[in-house]
Amino acid sequence: MSGSGGGGYSGGGISDFDCDNVYINTTIMSPDPVVLATVSQGDILGVSLRSATGPLVAVTDAGGILGTIATMELAALIKCISDGNVYQAEIISITGGKVQILITR
Repeated sequence: MSGSGGGGYSGGGISDFDCDNVYINTTIMSPDPVVLATVSQGDILGVSLRSATGPLVAVTDAGGILGTIATMELAALIKCISDGNVYQAEIISITGGKVQILITR
């Protein structure tokens, strides 16, 4: 089965997801306006789980939660993080309340 799925994803399911080769271009859902006012394009955010099953969130260095990360690869990414992998999210663009990020390892 082929497909890009955002980079490190081959489209065949969680077992095909390469936790070491992750490049996911996606958006932050419902960004917190207070935290949004403190970030800029190019900033690097942490990617973490609020609990063992999610949600997946983007976190500033100061500990502010910018918002929930939405991606087609969510289940696979949660499994990778649960297995000890650490990811970051670079802010690619901010347009009004829309925040585009790139998740990498």
